[in-house]
Amino acid sequence: MPVSILDRRMPMRLATFVAAAVLIGAPNLLATSPAARVVSTDACVLGPHARCEGRDLRRAKMNMTILDHADFRRADLRRAYMFRAILPHADLRGADLRGADMHHAILGHSNLRGADLRRANMSHVVLHHARLDNADLRGVSLYKADAHN
Repeated sequence: MPVSILDRRMPMRLATFVAAAVLIGAPNLLATSPAARVVSTDACVLGPHARCEGRDLRRAKMNMTILDHADFRRADLRRAYMFRAILPHADLRGADLRGADMHHAILGHSNLRGADLRRANMSHVVLHHARLDNADLRGVSLYKADAHN
């Protein structure tokens, strides 16, 4: 049985792996992983530069998926599973992320303006230079989140 490059025993190497994949021109490396599957009635193709604006992605499984520059504007991502998802430069303006599990996700330079993040799990999330203007953060878990501008 093949071992996943993103095995749970290697959490500190995730960012290094992503950087290496981008440098060698292989940003779609994880697009075929089981984590890239979407459980939804209104699915869109997930991966770098995904176009999912306004889509119904409730309870979608996006764990450990590379979604850089993805467009999730006004998407319904309630209770989505985004554990260790890589979303740098993602557009999540006005997205409904209530109850989403985003712990250990990378959201650097992402736009979360006006997003509804009530009761989302964002512990250990990386939010460097992310925009959170007018986002609803009531009940959000930001335990050990890393945010600076």
